[in-house]
Amino acid sequence: MSAKRTSSISLKNSRGKRLREGDVSKALSHSPVPSAPNDNTLQNSSSNSSNQGQGKRQHRRHRQTELLQRPLDIDQLQNRFLTKKEIQAEREELAESVVSGQLIEGTDKIHIIIAPRGEAGSVSSSIADIIHLELEHLLDPNTDGSDANRILTHTMNLLYKDAKDESPRSRRLRTREYKAKRTEFLESLRGILEELQVWVCHHNKGKAGGKKETKLYTPFQSFVHFVAPFVKFLFDKLGLGTLFPSVVHQRCIICYPKTNRKPLCGDDDRKIDIGLTTCRPGDLEEQLPDMSYADIFTIVEAKYSNTRKDKNDAYKQLVDYSRHMYAAQPNRRFILGQTSCGTEVRVCLFSNDCIFASNPMDVSTSAGRREYIGLLVNLSLCDKDQLGYDPTMTWDSEHEYWTIKCPDTPGESSGSQATKTYYFRDEVAKADSLFGRHTRCFLVTDEDPAGDRIKPKFVVKDAWPEVLQDHDDTRDEVMFMRRITEELANSDVEDLVYPKLEAGGRVSIDTDGGRFEDNTRNALGPLYLLRKPDNAAIPFRVHKRLVMSPVGEPLETVESVHELIVVLGDAMRCHTEVLQRCTILHRDVSDNNILVVREEGKPPRGLLIDFDNSLDMERDNDTTRTSQSGSYIYRSISNLKGTNLKRTELDDWESLLYLLCLCATVGISERYQRSLEEMKLSIRKWRTGDTEDIGNSKTVQLSCMKEFEDGIICTFNQTQPDIDDLQSLARGLYTGLFNNQTLNSPRYKGTGRVTVEGEPEGVNPFAERISVKDTIVSDLLEIMEKAWRDSMMVVKALADSDA
Repeated sequence: MSAKRTSSISLKNSRGKRLREGDVSKALSHSPVPSAPNDNTLQNSSSNSSNQGQGKRQHRRHRQTELLQRPLDIDQLQNRFLTKKEIQAEREELAESVVSGQLIEGTDKIHIIIAPRGEAGSVSSSIADIIHLELEHLLDPNTDGSDANRILTHTMNLLYKDAKDESPRSRRLRTREYKAKRTEFLESLRGILEELQVWVCHHNKGKAGGKKETKLYTPFQSFVHFVAPFVKFLFDKLGLGTLFPSVVHQRCIICYPKTNRKPLCGDDDRKIDIGLTTCRPGDLEEQLPDMSYADIFTIVEAKYSNTRKDKNDAYKQLVDYSRHMYAAQPNRRFILGQTSCGTEVRVCLFSNDCIFASNPMDVSTSAGRREYIGLLVNLSLCDKDQLGYDPTMTWDSEHEYWTIKCPDTPGESSGSQATKTYYFRDEVAKADSLFGRHTRCFLVTDEDPAGDRIKPKFVVKDAWPEVLQDHDDTRDEVMFMRRITEELANSDVEDLVYPKLEAGGRVSIDTDGGRFEDNTRNALGPLYLLRKPDNAAIPFRVHKRLVMSPVGEPLETVESVHELIVVLGDAMRCHTEVLQRCTILHRDVSDNNILVVREEGKPPRGLLIDFDNSLDMERDNDTTRTSQSGSYIYRSISNLKGTNLKRTELDDWESLLYLLCLCATVGISERYQRSLEEMKLSIRKWRTGDTEDIGNSKTVQLSCMKEFEDGIICTFNQTQPDIDDLQSLARGLYTGLFNNQTLNSPRYKGTGRVTVEGEPEGVNPFAERISVKDTIVSDLLEIMEKAWRDSMMVVKALADSDA
């Protein structure tokens, strides 16, 4: 293989997925280290013992938490208030906070995660030794003991130390064939070797010297393209598959030929330095398509030198790229990345809660080259799940659809054995954040697709929530959904729309070594036992799937004010019934968790979803706000301020009011949505500040009806038809929550402390309202029901006229 041919090494990706050009715009349309802090962290914590220092660190950690929980999908409702420049600045702030607070450096335990299982592990090590030996001979033919005959003898000894049942005659024939082909093969790598030497001989450490990192792109690619065909050559010419029947050459790790390119399926203009992808060994010579976040296996961020700043900058850029990969690859459980700073390569693993980075592999040294070759060989032979992919999801490249296996748990527990198979093409929601639950939703059918069309029957929710390790999971969404499905079937509420569970449970992965539950402890192995830089433990998360009906669309698809009121009314009618019949409090009312259900010949309806943040009010004693929940822009004032008041349905009704105000301000349906210039309003503070800022803004803006009217209601989108109906509903909900006329006492009014007779320090109206919440909720439900009925009449009339 010549250097020229190597530059066009190509493939069809191992999962075969290709995005058509029209799909690009939709790709993001919806969302060894000891088990203690590293040395730098210990020094920082010991040198900052003052209260002021502790306060600053606490503030930084709080800000990091806020940034990590914010969705960065440009198209989300709450991001319509920001320019692309502001969103990018927020992403850069996120990357900065992640590297300073969520990065665990110097852990070579990453190599254990991707080491091939079973016999493949020892064979992989032997293959890496062989390739390393050959490379060192090519780099310096005069090295003592590296002549061709000794290398050949050593190669055979390495292989046969693991081989079984191989006769002496078979060994001689195998050796003779390999020897005949070896010289020709090595000669084909000469062109690659010339480029590779530029990298391994690079000595510009610690200073940029005015050189550009682009000079190292091709040398880096050449190293990768030296290893990939060599692994294939050893399997083909030495018959490793026959010699070791249990060892499979799973894939080749190769580079996209073009560097410094903006991948498809991104929502910004960032260019990545080097993209690695995978191919079947037989497809090594095929032409690659354009680079796409949907197909990239690993992104390499290169820097010309290895200063601390260069290394941190490389980590920060990988943070943003990884977010794009999570959004574009529905079958990604964790992501691997690499930094190449000067001659030092580090492999990084992006998990749900932190980033792990290995010690450097310095390719200017023989030991470093052996280590990096070993990494590339391991990636070529390990199982799919060890690369961060989900083997329970597969892409059918011939028919262009996904198959997904979902656990089918017969009882309330979410541990599962049986599975059902579903098929899908479309996602309702993508994993739109770097850390967290990585919630995705797919529109699926249980019928094997015929032709090009898949008619969805269910929604599959795929997520990684935190749970208790002992399986006593009092907040198990599968358990909640079974209860909701059973209890609400007997509801006497007229025309109630609610989610129904078809199947669900914890995802398990089958390997040659057996079946294991897909959770962070099993996925991360020894990495799970490490501590984050703030000495916190890595959360235990379990991979869960739920199959539900009916099928819904995002809230942004509502087409009128009256459709919006019907959908929100349906959601809160369901919310009330779930709480009353099932004692389950939702706790996360937002635009992402209310869907629009459209059925032929029927008016659109609303569906409340996502109960994995919910509480069982009878079993769970943790109903205070010490653990804040829900999307920041929709959180109640008490929740934002982190008070220890009991969590109640009043908080969810308050979230509904904020959602209504945001929709009314932005505009409903694309036709009436405001421009960014028109969005410079006081309500924007609900999105741009930190939790304290947002809490203070809401406290002022909702302190009395006049403030609410002047600051919020009067800024609703006046070009929107029927906007007065939303204004009327907003006033009604505000009055019911903060100025309830049924409760004839000032102690229940407003958002600030109220002075009343006999209470010299005043009273907290939020605490006072909890004691009479049943009365308040009854009034709120009556207000919502009236608006719902009036709007339903309008929606039905329009549907009848269209028919």
